[in-house]
Order: sequence, then structure tokens, then C-alpha cells
Amino acid sequence: MPSAVISPGRAMGNCLRRFDAREPVENHSFGIASTAVRIRITKRQLEELLRRAETKGLDLDAVMEELMCMGHVAPRQPCGGHWRPTLCSIAEEPEL
Repeated sequence: MPSAVISPGRAMGNCLRRFDAREPVENHSFGIASTAVRIRITKRQLEELLRRAETKGLDLDAVMEELMCMGHVAPRQPCGGHWRPTLCSIAEEPEL
């Protein structure tokens, strides 16, 4: 089933390009999507990771894969990552 994609960089004219949805995305010039990732490790963990990478002769992709397997993924926190307390209401006692 053909799909239409808006081609970036064209301001006027026919900016739709047709392609077959079954074709791999690499054949189209969409650009590569990227995601920013924050990695927090200790100095000792970094030294150990670099030592293992040097010993095994790993490339950057393999080092990143190993780094991601070492820890857990924490979801991005709302409010810019600042901690906010959970506010609970305190029930008032009935007057006697």
C-alpha cells in the first residue's frame, strides 16, 4: 500500500513523495532519528567497562550495548526531572 511523506526542505510545490510501505526505510532520505540518553555510572564502573572493551577489542556499539545491559532503564521523570513530594490530604476530626 503506497504512503505519502512530506519531504523536508521544500517550501512550495508538490512536497509529497510516494513510496511503497513494504520497502525498508533506509532507501528513503528521511534522516536518522536519534534519542538523547543520559548514562550515569561510577568511575569504577567506567574503568572496568573500558578495560573489558580494550581486552575484547570491542567497538563503540558493542561497548554501548554492554553498558545498557549493566544497569536498569529509568523512565524520564516529569517536571524537568525534579523530585516532587506526593501530597496527601489529612482528614480532619469531626467536632464534638
